[in-house]
Amino acid sequence: FKGQMFPDEEEIQRVNPFDWQRAFPHVFAAGGFDAVIGNPPYIRIQSIREWAPNDVDHYRRIYRSASTGNFDIYVIFIEKGLSLLNNRGLLGFIVPHKFFQASFGAPIREIISQGNHLRKVVHFGAEQVFSNATTYTCLLFLSTQPNDNFEFISIKSLDTIEAVLAAIDTGEPNPNYQTAHLPAPAFGGKEWHFSANNAHVVLEKLRQQPLTLGDITKKIFVGLQTSADKIYVLEKIEERDETVLCYSKSLQKEVEIERGLLKPFLMGKDVHRYEKPVAKNFVIFPYKVDQLSSALMEPGDIRNNFPRGWSYLLENKSELSKREKGRYEGKYFYQFSRPQNMTEYQYPKIMTPEISLGTNMTIDQSGDFYHTTKVYSFVFDPTRQEAPEYWLGILNSQVLWFFIKNTGYTLRGGYFTFKTNYLSPFPMPVIDFNNKSSVEKHDMLVAMVKKILELKMTVPVTPQDFSWKSKVETELNEEIDNLVLNLYGLVNLC
Repeated sequence: FKGQMFPDEEEIQRVNPFDWQRAFPHVFAAGGFDAVIGNPPYIRIQSIREWAPNDVDHYRRIYRSASTGNFDIYVIFIEKGLSLLNNRGLLGFIVPHKFFQASFGAPIREIISQGNHLRKVVHFGAEQVFSNATTYTCLLFLSTQPNDNFEFISIKSLDTIEAVLAAIDTGEPNPNYQTAHLPAPAFGGKEWHFSANNAHVVLEKLRQQPLTLGDITKKIFVGLQTSADKIYVLEKIEERDETVLCYSKSLQKEVEIERGLLKPFLMGKDVHRYEKPVAKNFVIFPYKVDQLSSALMEPGDIRNNFPRGWSYLLENKSELSKREKGRYEGKYFYQFSRPQNMTEYQYPKIMTPEISLGTNMTIDQSGDFYHTTKVYSFVFDPTRQEAPEYWLGILNSQVLWFFIKNTGYTLRGGYFTFKTNYLSPFPMPVIDFNNKSSVEKHDMLVAMVKKILELKMTVPVTPQDFSWKSKVETELNEEIDNLVLNLYGLVNLC
């Protein structure tokens, strides 16, 4: 247990931590502080390591909340604040609510739940409390006395915050906030998903499904991580027989590169709901990929087979070599920073923008497209019998959007993050192919999704065409949502 470890004298001199007991002997003679109130700093450990690496090592040895690979320093302040209280003490902090679901927050969630310390949460969602910074915060109130229940207040708008706070104090209704008394979170580091409405009823119904998206996918993965997109990603100008004419941002000029060294490359803005992907960019891809593995091309292979591409890489060699403090200096200066998931792109996959307002998923049936880190992809378990269109219909439904809004990470403007850790737990209704009714629902959903995919490819000419297309698309989306609700058994709950 890290909290029971003590630094040696050399470490104390090096880090120079504040000694609370020595500074406030009369307070700790009485058991500790009655209250700890504050706004701790929000700094990721990566930033601290750049200017105070000794501090980081000290935190890891002393604090249980610093036991994860990466963390934000405010979780340490929460742990330390709790330790300074007497046996009837109270803590009140304004902190980011990201630790409710983030993996780095598991240790502090465990500390809080272990002692039933949670007393009250005022959740600001995507509302911005600080005018000079984009930070998604909450008011966190803890007590050393255990609480079987806690008060959860969800703030919908800060436009009339004085009236909202007055209404909260008096218990009067106000459309800009919701409140509920919820049971204390279960012991452990499990993610926290709190709601002031009846969302928990629907979520519990969803979680009756035996499998999640993580269970039925071979992988959910982020895009290519090159650490030099300005060099690797090229804007398409013209496709030719053996080459592609592109614009290079790094060189600020047009370049011509062999097709064999390029892959069609999607940005986040290129991925839209049910729309066929169209790549406006290419990415330099110096790797050989087969069904099972990937390998970096040798310099001689690139030089002999793709001389134009090799010349382009050499023009950018200085910048590529400097990446990550010179880590890529030498023979293989052109390698990606993190060559992960390289074999997955070649398979049919469903793709989503990382940040989206509503569900915006589409399908790459051919496996031709690679994409940026602002896009996530799902490759499904090949043993599953369900059609890809079946999965796409479910993932573009209002059910997933409801799940993400109530369990995910909110951003300004009502946008949410569609990353692996938020998508993987989503319950998925799988098909019993020995059950005629189940198969019929599968086939109905597949047929509707295929129809909307075809509709998206039509190009309206007249205003009547636009009107007809919009009407049919709306009707199909409603039919898909209703069928998905039926698959989850949610018809009477939503």
